[in-house]
Amino acid sequence: MSLINLSGQTALITGGAKRVGRVIASSLAARGVNILAHYNTSRAEAESLSADLDRRGVGAWSLQASLEDPDQIETMWRRALDCAPRGRISLLVNNASIFPEDTLNSLSSESLEKNLGIHALAPLRLIRLFAAQKQPGCVVNLLDSRIGGYMKRHVSYALSKRMLFDLTRMLALELAPRVRVNSLPI
Repeated sequence: MSLINLSGQTALITGGAKRVGRVIASSLAARGVNILAHYNTSRAEAESLSADLDRRGVGAWSLQASLEDPDQIETMWRRALDCAPRGRISLLVNNASIFPEDTLNSLSSESLEKNLGIHALAPLRLIRLFAAQKQPGCVVNLLDSRIGGYMKRHVSYALSKRMLFDLTRMLALELAPRVRVNSLPI
């Protein structure tokens, strides 16, 4: 079985500087994909990743933005297109995440809004921008394999990841066949 040739394509990975995002970036780069690694506060890690990937022969850029701020998302997207070879992003990986502890009793509107902003609304905004390129492409939204259960110590996180799951299903139908929208439980 052969893999699809991804060489020369460009991927934007939110939360791409550390942990799972960094592994995804490195794996895609090994297949010749140019990497746009988003970060919020992990500047050193993002710059280290970009330098490492540049040495491996693929284009790599680090882009800072707070995914809680729609204006910063828009600005990051424009910068990403400016960096991307051929001015196009063909892969979008929505990986950025926070994991605050809260329960149904301690849940605050601020915590819920922050989680929804990062886990659901930012991916939705980015997918809309991605689809506006009017080109074929692929989106992968990283979920949590535990969202089907009861995460009683991480309620706002669980609710926002569940919303991302529902958005993924809706967008997959809405944007097909030009843009493939999938999720990956981790």
